[in-house]
Amino acid sequence: MAKYKVRPEFAPGATIIVEVYPVPREGTVDVTFLSTFRGIMQHWDGKKPRACPGEQECGKEHFKWQTCWKGFASAERWRPGQYQDWAPIALEVTESLREVLKGHELRGTVWRLSRRLGRSGKSECWGEQIAEVDPDLVPLPFDIEPAVCKVYKTTRIEWDAEPSIPAKVLLVASRRAGPPATAPGATPGLAAMTEQEQEADRERSRKILEEHKRRRANPPAPIDSIARIT
Repeated sequence: MAKYKVRPEFAPGATIIVEVYPVPREGTVDVTFLSTFRGIMQHWDGKKPRACPGEQECGKEHFKWQTCWKGFASAERWRPGQYQDWAPIALEVTESLREVLKGHELRGTVWRLSRRLGRSGKSECWGEQIAEVDPDLVPLPFDIEPAVCKVYKTTRIEWDAEPSIPAKVLLVASRRAGPPATAPGATPGLAAMTEQEQEADRERSRKILEEHKRRRANPPAPIDSIARIT
């Protein structure tokens, strides 16, 4: 992932330079989305992250390097304490956070973002919507490209890329009546059968068992003892 320097906060009331802001590794941050996110592909060449300029320009290296998707959105983050204001940021949206945000009309929504331990054992970004503001009452979206270009030190970036791997399917377990209980000693599945079907099933089981016993008691003769026809 790209590394971002931790810089001092801008003073209250001061002009703020829009910078890329990742979800903090500890604690939470509340953000208001001013726009949806725009995606790029990021390569890792073994030394540092590189923004993808497009498959054609990357050439063979496009498939050689490790690649992941990154998104960025114009947003505001709440600064508590002495600030008590919403500071403009170019919010970094990871693939895991994208899966949470997709399908929402983001402009004017307020989200509480954090990182948590995922099923893979790695830290993943997470978020929950905590409020919604009239879109007409929040600032207009601003250009996030200068902040992103500064991080990757290039303007050769292909924008509006889609992730190469489909997003996870997020569902919840169904809550309904469980399967019928099986009485002790009963054959699973027999409860749904008629008495005749149950008896036929038992008879088939007895025949299979008898055939198995017969074959064990009378194994076939070894091949060497079989007379060959010449």
